[in-house]
Amino acid sequence: MRVRLLLCVVVTVATWAVQVHAEVRVCTYNLLQFTSSSLMSDPARVDAFKVVLSAIDPDILIVQEISNQAAVNLLRDQILNASGGPGGNPGTPEHYSAASFTDTASSLDQAILYRDAIFEEVAGSYTTLNTTPRITPRWRMRPVNAVSDSTDIYFYSMHLSSTDSLSRATQTQIVRADANALPAGTNLYYVGDFNIDSSSEASYQNLIGSQIDNDGRAFDPLNRPGTWSSNSSFADIHSQSPHLDNSGGPPGGVGGGMDDRFDFLLISAALQDSVGFDYIPGTYRSFGNDGHHYNMDINDNPVIPEGIAVANALHAASDHLPVMMHLTDPVTASLISLTPPSILSFPQALVGGVSSADLTVTNTAPVPAATLTYSFNPLAGFVIPVGTFMEPAGGGGNVHSLSLDSSTSGNKIGVLQINNDSANASPIKTILVSGSVLDHAIPSVTPSNQTTSGAIEFSTMGGGVIVDETARVYNADFNMTLSVPLSITSGGVSNDASGRFSLIGFAPVSGITDFADFTVRFDGVGAGPGTYTADLTFGTEDDSLLDGAMMLSDITFALSATVPGPLLGDFNLSGVVEPGDIPGMVALLLDPTGATMDDQAIGDMNQDSVNDSNDLQLFIDAMLP
Repeated sequence: MRVRLLLCVVVTVATWAVQVHAEVRVCTYNLLQFTSSSLMSDPARVDAFKVVLSAIDPDILIVQEISNQAAVNLLRDQILNASGGPGGNPGTPEHYSAASFTDTASSLDQAILYRDAIFEEVAGSYTTLNTTPRITPRWRMRPVNAVSDSTDIYFYSMHLSSTDSLSRATQTQIVRADANALPAGTNLYYVGDFNIDSSSEASYQNLIGSQIDNDGRAFDPLNRPGTWSSNSSFADIHSQSPHLDNSGGPPGGVGGGMDDRFDFLLISAALQDSVGFDYIPGTYRSFGNDGHHYNMDINDNPVIPEGIAVANALHAASDHLPVMMHLTDPVTASLISLTPPSILSFPQALVGGVSSADLTVTNTAPVPAATLTYSFNPLAGFVIPVGTFMEPAGGGGNVHSLSLDSSTSGNKIGVLQINNDSANASPIKTILVSGSVLDHAIPSVTPSNQTTSGAIEFSTMGGGVIVDETARVYNADFNMTLSVPLSITSGGVSNDASGRFSLIGFAPVSGITDFADFTVRFDGVGAGPGTYTADLTFGTEDDSLLDGAMMLSDITFALSATVPGPLLGDFNLSGVVEPGDIPGMVALLLDPTGATMDDQAIGDMNQDSVNDSNDLQLFIDAMLP
C-alpha cells in the first residue's frame, strides 16, 4: 500500500503552483470552536468541512479548537468517514481513527486523526504538557508496516496564547525542553495555531533557534523570516482569516480578511535528512491561499485554483485555512518475488521416496519498506509449508522446501497459491508446480497380480537323464511411463540334499520391463528312484537411481524331480521292454542266484519275489506289441 502523509496544520501559506503526488500528507487545521452541538445544528458547515477535507485528503490531520470526545467522534464519523468525506468504512485504506484525546472542559482542545491502514498510535506514548493557558498534547505515530521505530513521528499540537507574547514564549520553552529530551534524530513536528506576528518573537525562536541541546530544534520549511501580519509581502503564506465581510462565515469567526500567518508546521532536521520520512520541498502551503486574496474573503474573485466550491467551503467552515505539507513515504509496500519465478519442478521419485524443491520468496521492495506477510494454500499432491511467514525488505528471501506427496504414484501438477499483502501480487501470487512419482518394480512369477512363489517340476522320463527347465521372473503390470524396471541381483539353489539341482550360467540382469528367463538343471544320471526337491531363490530390487529405490521381494521356486524305479523287464534300461532285454532275462532264469539284485527285481514280472518260468510269459507279453 502507498502511504501518503498529509500533515494538515490549521495554518498556512504559499502558493500551490505545482500538483505534487505526495506519498504522505499531513495537515493542521484550527476548526473554530468545533462542538458536536453546534455542528449537528449546522449541516451546511458539516458539508463545508467535508468539501475542504476531501480536497486535502490528509493521512494525518491535527486539529485545534475541538470541544470534547463527542466532537472528535463527530469529526471522525460524520465528516471524515462519512459519505462525501475523504475516509471510508472500517477496514478500508481510507478509514480514519482518532488517537488519544484529553478533554479539558474547554472548547479549545486538540486532537489528531489518522488513516489506520497507514499509521498507528504507539501504545503508552501519549502525553500532555502543561502549557498554560492550554495544554500541549504530544502524540507518537508509527507507520503500520514500519520495520523499526526509526520512522516514528512525534507531533506537538499547540494553541498558543492569542493575547500575551510572554505566555507564548513560556509555552514554547516547555515544549522545546520536552522535545530536547527525545533521542537525537527524532522525527518531530510542532504544529498548530501559534498566534504570532513575526519571526522575531521569542516563542518562534524557542522552537527554531539553536540551543545547547538541539535534539528538539525545528525548522520552518518556508524559511521566510519577517513580520508576517498585515504585510502584503507575505500574502501567499497567510492562514487567517478566510473571511472579511462576506456573509456565510461560521459563527464566532474572526474577520479581517487574509492577513495573518498564525498556523504552522515546523519540522525537525530528521525530516530533511534524506533518510526515512522527509519533507518534499515546495509542498508546504496554506490550503486555498493563492496569494491574491490579501485582506479579502477567500471566495472573492479571482477564484482560487481549487475552485469556487472549495473556496466557499473554506469560507464557511472556519476562520483559519488548513496548513499542509507532503512527506516522502519511507515505508513503501512490500513486493513479492519468487525464485524460480513461474514453474517449480520436482525431481522424479518412487512411491515412498523423497522429492523436494526449494521455493524462495523475496520481498524486493527497497529498504525501508513494509514487511511481506504471506502463507501458502494447500495443494493436493504436494506437501506445502503451513503457517504465516514474514520477510522484511532486504531480507534476502525465505527459502521454503516443498515436497511431492509420494504416498501414491502418478503425474502431479497444480497451481500453488500464495496469499500475500504485496503491492504487486496481492492478494494471490501463483506458481505452477509439477512432478511425478513412479511405481516400484513388481517382481513376480506371473505377468500381472504379483505372485512371489512358484514351482518347477522336472520330467525325468524314467530317470538317468539331465533335464533343463526355465525359471521366468516377470516385472508385473509394468507401465512404461509410471513404472521403473526390475533388477535381478542374485540367484541360487538351496535346500538341495541330493546336489543334483543347479542354476546354469547365472548373471545379474537389469532393465527388466517384461520378464527374464534363467536355466535350471536336474542331473538325473545315476540317480536312484525317488523324488528330489530343492529351492531356487532370486534376489530383486528396483533398477533405478531415484529416491525411494529399494530391495524388493525375493522370488522363489519350489524345484522337484521324480526318478521312477526300473521298468519290469527293461534290463538294458532303455525305457521300454524290447528284444534287447532278452539276454538279460535268459541269464536271470539260467542263474537266478548269480544275478544282481537290480536284475532280480527287473525280472520278477509277477512280483512274487521268485525268478522262475512264471515270469517268462509275462516278459514275452510285455515285449510284444
